[in-house]
Amino acid sequence: MNVRGAPPQEFDASNELMQLVFLGSGHGIESVRASGGPLIPFLLAGSDGGNTLHRFVAGTLEESLGHARRFAYDLGPDALRYAIAYDGYVTLAGQRTDAIMVDAAERGSLRSYIFAQRYRPRSFMQEFEKIGNPAFVDRGRSMFHF
Repeated sequence: MNVRGAPPQEFDASNELMQLVFLGSGHGIESVRASGGPLIPFLLAGSDGGNTLHRFVAGTLEESLGHARRFAYDLGPDALRYAIAYDGYVTLAGQRTDAIMVDAAERGSLRSYIFAQRYRPRSFMQEFEKIGNPAFVDRGRSMFHF
């Protein structure tokens, strides 16, 4: 997935959702650092009782994301928020960079927040490097149904 660095729109995420976003981006970064990538897409479901992690493996990234989104759609009423993390790209100032993308939403909202945590993958000549912090890049559509 490629995000072109759309200008941020309204931003009113709760602290709890932001904690889930940071947990998702951090887990994604550490997974890619340890395995060399690519990241297996996963969903974190957040409730008052804690967070649960679910991984989605299919033939393609798009199929895996489709499974994660359907899972989010079917989350029960105890789930108050979710974050779907996957490997993608973000283009800033004309430069394409690998990124852990996190699409997160809260129950009751029609929109989601999309964040990108940039990184440079390990290669023959270079060590893995996390670049900056997660950045809000766009709004999406919440997978919670009403």
